[in-house]
Amino acid sequence: MKIDQILKRFLFVLLLAGFIRADQPQQILNKVSKVYVNIIPFNLRFSVQSWDKNDNLLSAVEGDFLINSQKGFRVNYPQEEILYDGQWLWTHNKATNQLIVEEFDPTSSLTLIYDVINGNINNYEIMKYDQQNKYRNIFLKPEGENNFFKQIKLVVPQDTILIDHLEYIDFQDNQILINFLRIQDTTITDSSFYELKDLKDKELIDLRP
Repeated sequence: MKIDQILKRFLFVLLLAGFIRADQPQQILNKVSKVYVNIIPFNLRFSVQSWDKNDNLLSAVEGDFLINSQKGFRVNYPQEEILYDGQWLWTHNKATNQLIVEEFDPTSSLTLIYDVINGNINNYEIMKYDQQNKYRNIFLKPEGENNFFKQIKLVVPQDTILIDHLEYIDFQDNQILINFLRIQDTTITDSSFYELKDLKDKELIDLRP
């Protein structure tokens, strides 16, 4: 897919922008999710920063979140490659050359990103909504027994229906900021998307139940 093609698929975002300011938060969430689902496959460039409750920086990393279908995804970090094949999460540590396979952790930052851009918004309950300056803030809470996220805030600019960033506070009062930096075309083909090269050369740690 060429870059101009993916840009054309965003034209309707501009057409809709003038009609969404009066929408209720559930309508905004639905439209945001629909935009991302409709442009699959794509590569989301993003960053994640975390601070403890005393505002000490714990970590900061930038990576690529590639989604090729509504089945799974892969994430490329500088020192790590992560693949979710729809059933298991595979994590390759480039420094140790270890490959860990396990269940997909519902408390990870990747869960939030995946749910939002994959249309899984029914997993969250809207707690509050407000508008500040040029942004609309939707406060969410996971449904069910997921107590890891104490508070989630999804931020959408007034003039678009693309996410600017996500913020959440976890059960340890750590603060996490996920910035949605830009959308890029993905050149990974269907046949190679769910492959991790040279598995035989990696130390496999199998944590599957």
